[in-house]
Amino acid sequence: MKTDSPPTPATWLLSQLVIALLVLPLLLFSSQPGFSQERESRRDEVIENPTPEGFSVCWRHGCKELAPVALTLNEWHQVGQIFSAQANSPTQERERMARAIGQLEKLVGPKTGTDKDKGGNFSGLFSQGQMDCVDESINTRTYLKMIQAAGWLHFHKLTEKGAKRGVSQVYFGWPHQAALVEEMESGERFVVDSWFHKNGQPAEIIPLKTWEAGWSPQPPPKHLWLYSGDHETDSWKEETSLEVGPEDLDA
Repeated sequence: MKTDSPPTPATWLLSQLVIALLVLPLLLFSSQPGFSQERESRRDEVIENPTPEGFSVCWRHGCKELAPVALTLNEWHQVGQIFSAQANSPTQERERMARAIGQLEKLVGPKTGTDKDKGGNFSGLFSQGQMDCVDESINTRTYLKMIQAAGWLHFHKLTEKGAKRGVSQVYFGWPHQAALVEEMESGERFVVDSWFHKNGQPAEIIPLKTWEAGWSPQPPPKHLWLYSGDHETDSWKEETSLEVGPEDLDA
């Protein structure tokens, strides 16, 4: 039985930094002109006026793969059911937007092979159908365009440009981007970020300033820690060596 301490957020962050430093040279090399014509981004081919009958979906980091997708009437109805009753507040509408993004990912995933997409960049690196934040932001924006066009949003509107953060912003860290909506009455902007979680999970919708400062979901523990049942010591011990990843906690 292991008795080491649960990992701290600082330890988790350090491990992610080490992974990033190891992978960054490969990513930079692969992005150089001439590395492979087949790896060029296809984001310019994204359908700008998507409809449920015809829209595009990106994957393979930087929209290097793109596919046309269509939903059936029944599939689109499943998304509409989330908005069947009008939201009573902007907060409630954001919660429904988050769920709708997850539902669209569930419907689209089997059609494009992105149903096994994992949260973040590194847990699914080089896996078939994996997405990075560029892919996720483009796809989420496409989904929000269709939701807005359907008349399901009453408190928010999609902004012309998305949100970005990185070394040039207030947050000094790995460059990141996501879709952005604006609350119409207050003018406050919220980031709609589907990158953190695996395919089919609700998106995170965060105030722009909070997100720009480096916000991310709480790092998950590496192991499950359970109460030992030892009433004499009244202590917590690691009862299992089961590895727990973000995708397990999202399920």
